[in-house]
Amino acid sequence: MSTAIASQASDHFPAYPNLTLKDQRYTILRKLGEGVSATTWLVRDSQSSQPYETYLATKILTVEATQMHETGVSRELEFLKELTDIGSDRESLTMMFDHFVERSPRGLHLCIVQPLYSTSVSGLRRSSPTKSLPLHMTRNILSMLVEALEQLHDRLIVHTDLKLSNLLFGNFLYSDNKALEAYLETHPPETLGDFELEGKRYPIVKEQPIPHQYTWETSAFEAEKFIVYLIDFGHAQRAGEQPTTNCFGALPLRAPEIILHSDFGPGIDIWAVGCLTSELLVGRWLFQPEEGKHGPLKTTTSLR
Repeated sequence: MSTAIASQASDHFPAYPNLTLKDQRYTILRKLGEGVSATTWLVRDSQSSQPYETYLATKILTVEATQMHETGVSRELEFLKELTDIGSDRESLTMMFDHFVERSPRGLHLCIVQPLYSTSVSGLRRSSPTKSLPLHMTRNILSMLVEALEQLHDRLIVHTDLKLSNLLFGNFLYSDNKALEAYLETHPPETLGDFELEGKRYPIVKEQPIPHQYTWETSAFEAEKFIVYLIDFGHAQRAGEQPTTNCFGALPLRAPEIILHSDFGPGIDIWAVGCLTSELLVGRWLFQPEEGKHGPLKTTTSLR
């Protein structure tokens, strides 16, 4: 079952095109993506002061994820505010334009307004016949990821959930508002049916991210032009402080210190970079989930 259909029975915000948020400031245009803890929507800001801030992405958290922010388990808002304050020196890191809370029949939902990006590195990798990417693309992607991590770690922020689906390409193909509007006119939002919630019917909206011009066959010259951005700080932690959660990243990407509950710090992210390098170049995870809960630990200790 797709996440779009599954969400009808979850505590996701029941959003749909033309719905307005924050006292009609933001108008939802289409669904960009969906995860376990949030959905992301393309919105038009009626109060934007700059052309590049007219079309944005709004991440709407589930009721449960919103409660995690309220109780301090998730520190995403704290870290996004800090990263936004970096200004123009921020390389390959997302930022936040606005945040607010919306109410639905399911409860309260934190909404985070961020720049509009394109699809993920994960999607590009999976489009390749070998499920891998060429060396020149991998090198560029990892270079930008490492630059982003350097800025995070300098501020003692540990992402803890590095994965290719959290690396998004910049929206350069439709960065011009008129070009984006023309694309949206010829590619209207689609639905997959509807569902009922407290006596009202809501559409099940299809995920339609904004595409980019790159493929797994993109030349080294063209690949030098793209920029990827690290997103999703929902599980991020501050190095040197007691973690607020014990949920860190996908199992195949977890560092041994997570399993051993020791030495929590930036090394967790560095381990994940190594795992992602293998995934990009080889086309599969370095450690397979079927190895069990302690798969990475078993493999590394067997090499001693």
